[in-house]
Amino acid sequence: MKNRIIEILLIIILVDVFMVAVSLAPDISIPIPGSDDLKIKIMNYASLTDFRIKGNSKTADSLINAYLDDDSTSNGRLYRRSLLDLGPSIKNSFLTNKQKDGSYALDNFFSALLNQKDSATVRIEHYGDSQLEGDRITCYVRDYFQEKFGGSGIGFVPFEDIADNMNLSRISSPNWIRYTVFHNRYGCGYYGLSGNVYKYSKYAVVKAKKDTSDTKPGDTTAPKLDVQKIYNNAIVNITLRPTVYYTHAYLMYGHSQEDCSMNVYNLANNQKLLSETLKPAVGFTMYPLNFSTSVRSFRLEFSGSVSPDFYGLMIDGTKGVQVDNYGIRGHSGDGLLLINPEYLATQLKKLNVKLVIFQYGNNVVPSVKSDKACAQIREMYLNIFKRFKSVAPNISVLVIGAGDMATKIEGEYTSYPFIPKIKDAQKAAALEAGCAYWDLFEVMGGSNSILTWTKKGLASHDGHFSAKGQKIIGKELFNALMVEYNQYQYRLGKQKKEVASPVNKTPVKKKKKGKHK
Repeated sequence: MKNRIIEILLIIILVDVFMVAVSLAPDISIPIPGSDDLKIKIMNYASLTDFRIKGNSKTADSLINAYLDDDSTSNGRLYRRSLLDLGPSIKNSFLTNKQKDGSYALDNFFSALLNQKDSATVRIEHYGDSQLEGDRITCYVRDYFQEKFGGSGIGFVPFEDIADNMNLSRISSPNWIRYTVFHNRYGCGYYGLSGNVYKYSKYAVVKAKKDTSDTKPGDTTAPKLDVQKIYNNAIVNITLRPTVYYTHAYLMYGHSQEDCSMNVYNLANNQKLLSETLKPAVGFTMYPLNFSTSVRSFRLEFSGSVSPDFYGLMIDGTKGVQVDNYGIRGHSGDGLLLINPEYLATQLKKLNVKLVIFQYGNNVVPSVKSDKACAQIREMYLNIFKRFKSVAPNISVLVIGAGDMATKIEGEYTSYPFIPKIKDAQKAAALEAGCAYWDLFEVMGGSNSILTWTKKGLASHDGHFSAKGQKIIGKELFNALMVEYNQYQYRLGKQKKEVASPVNKTPVKKKKKGKHK
């Protein structure tokens, strides 16, 4: 018995010694033959059992506290109309607005803000992925711009989307087909500015509803199957939130060759508001929906043998600023190159677009694992930025770089290692194309800042912001643009003063009067 106990103790000691040795041994990485980037990693015991979350520096925490404390009273000067006397006293830490050929990247947009006409809405297009879908982040940017520069409405309203919208509820009939530049791509390049096309079909598959109320044990009755139904029309029901005010509503369509009937009803009392025929239109068309803007909830019904290409609605004001949300889940931006260039140019001009904001990058982060991939990312974004600048030379473009995201490495949540190089590639492409650049990664606090944002309930580890986080990002973006707007007005005012009183003018000396001899 005594020998048995000694054997057990020896086994325990040997196991302990082995575990200590394993825990002290370093991780081993073995390169895979034929690959420059892939390796097999053999992790030690300590690494395998360490589920800690890496700490972040105090940078992110300090920035977040500053953002939360930054209200309208502390930053009130950014909301004033007259900023000329302030001079360039406030500098941008995260927004790069470089000068090229005598003007800055955002000058055309700021000029449009400064010289607004009562009959024209200055429009901003905000492109992005799931960070934006459903009007997330964009809705706050819009609120800040409309508060300062005027404007009403919510801009672009899609007929159908996977995400709910922050400013409305929408119910569409099942026979709508949604094409996007990212998935279920259209057969030609006649997309709307949003990258979407909506067409109705006569048929749609309706999923069977599960009904377990009458199911008895042992029941072998075959379950209900999905069925194909025939539809005489296509319907979109829109109900605006009580806070949404607008003065005009437009239907956007084009690329149609046959008449299409349209009826519009007030959902509150089923009163018919409009009954009209949409005529064939090869080009992009904005069709006014002339009903009272007191209507908060309405139904659109379309019918005809062939569906036009619908691009959605515009719920707008007559002046001020409008910010359209163009978010497509999973998109990295490259699909925008599929939009026909001439059709893109027509829409940008017709809608009076003065600023395009691209907020992409997070969808490419998990797949980028080499410098070569970063170079490809740079080339892709350079092509997108150049396309928009070439078809509309007088618009300004702002690029928002990829934000921080976390993944598990050796049991710890930590930033994806290539994010700094990805956002640098985006910045290089933006500056080469003559665009401004806002560094969201540094706005958040740099590497591992996402851990602090997540801890404070402002984001999730995959980089998506919560509602509170979205508001912070929207406000900081607006504030950064207003700092540059201040700089623009100061430069403009300074130039006018220099023209009025040239600094290089040499004064003429008067001759002294003397006595003649």
